[in-house]
Amino acid sequence: YYVFDKNGSFTFEFVDRAGNKGTAIATVTWIDKDAPSVYVEYSTTKLTNQSVTATLKGLEEGDIIISEGGDTHTFTSNGSFEFIAVDALGNESRITATVNWIDKDAPTATVEYDIKSWTNGQVTATLVNPSEDITITNTTDGSNTVVFNENGSFTFEFVDKVGNKGSATAEVNWIDKVAPTADIQYD
Repeated sequence: YYVFDKNGSFTFEFVDRAGNKGTAIATVTWIDKDAPSVYVEYSTTKLTNQSVTATLKGLEEGDIIISEGGDTHTFTSNGSFEFIAVDALGNESRITATVNWIDKDAPTATVEYDIKSWTNGQVTATLVNPSEDITITNTTDGSNTVVFNENGSFTFEFVDKVGNKGSATAEVNWIDKVAPTADIQYD
């Protein structure tokens, strides 16, 4: 006998009692050790603040998915997920879907002032040290400065490149434009 571990042919040679030689060819074409040829497609591969869906593709009829969730996995944050697919003969494929382009963090920034002590002039507040590239949405031409002529507050509003919103408040309470007065007393 001959054991086939892969598809192919084997020629058996034999001789009878009279010395006659013969051959027989055994051919096997039904051995399948190939795992399913699968791959992953993503709903987006661009930086986003939304969830990303990974979908297992390349499945053939008879293939089954034994990973949780079937042929899709939704990432609400960055991470990895392993898809496992098995064909009808038990050949198994494992493929890991990895997402690292979800950004749901709000951008941050701080406010600095050109004058930090009592003044009777203007105070300029400047938005500085953004945590990432931002666009200021509520100032003229996206300016990162606001000028205070009197005490008050202003909240800078801004977004990052994927639409996450952030804010930082400038508050000034050290402008004093009131002239001092005094009473004169006589003895």
